Amino acid sequence: MQILWLTAMSFLFYGWWNPSYLGLLIVSILWNFSISSLLQTRKIRSILFMGIALNIGLLTYFKYMNFFVDSLHHALGMSLQFQSIALPLGISFFTFQQIAFLTDTYRGEDTKTTWSDYCFFISFFPQLIAGPIVRHSEFFPQIASSKFGKVQSSFMALGISMIVVGLLKKEVLADTFGLMADPAFTIATTGGIPTFGKAWMATLAYPFQLYFDFSGYTDMALGSAYLFGIQLPQNFTSPYRSKNIREFWQRWHRTLSNFLRDYLYIPLGGNRKGAARQGINIMITMILGGLWHGAAWGFVVWGGLHGMLIIGHLC
Repeated sequence: MQILWLTAMSFLFYGWWNPSYLGLLIVSILWNFSISSLLQTRKIRSILFMGIALNIGLLTYFKYMNFFVDSLHHALGMSLQFQSIALPLGISFFTFQQIAFLTDTYRGEDTKTTWSDYCFFISFFPQLIAGPIVRHSEFFPQIASSKFGKVQSSFMALGISMIVVGLLKKEVLADTFGLMADPAFTIATTGGIPTFGKAWMATLAYPFQLYFDFSGYTDMALGSAYLFGIQLPQNFTSPYRSKNIREFWQRWHRTLSNFLRDYLYIPLGGNRKGAARQGINIMITMILGGLWHGAAWGFVVWGGLHGMLIIGHLC
């Protein structure tokens, strides 16, 4: 009953902004649970591809279709009639989480679970909107534990502390750095040229605005989960203290980095097929990782630059 209640409240939480997209989440859960059930007994690659194809198709349509149409419009110099698509909240996170679940099932990992537990796993509200990306092996053992659903003073204290710290990160630090960065970006967006001082202020302030905003949300997500006796994976471990670019990606958005490594970079061949192929695999992974952060050419360039930096570091 605890799981059913939390799942129902998580659905209510998700549908509050746009009830129509709640149907999208439920359809996605139904589809992936059905495919994973098939893969439990028939580990056929075409079934896995069919399951992943719908996930990628939904993500491409809702997150990237506007980007593709706008890019064609600018490339061809012609007006294309297309109604802008509103981006469903958290679609990148719950899509990647389910792709990982399907792939793990195909690989023979023990992913057998009940329908109610799977719904709870995908829809659990602290991580539903903006992560972290949670693996089944990190989640199911906890809700099967006798401690789940019981008040634990240590978890309550830690959860409340993390919520407070995360709130301060977002509302105080991130917003303060935003006040420093926003003027230059506003001028550039309107076609102007920011002054030397404003340009450097934005360059130095924006990375901290981005970090404190995202890590602040993550702290609040982890803290909220602790209140229910669930420990979600850490997503940030002081990334700006990294000694090199490789270590940075081991500290920044760790659950995404682990996903890209385990479900994209390694399946592409990783470092097993020579240095040249490894470089190509790194570039593909980082460009797609950049595009995952946002549907814009700036993110593609940003991912490509990070890919080149990682290759340079390895060399």
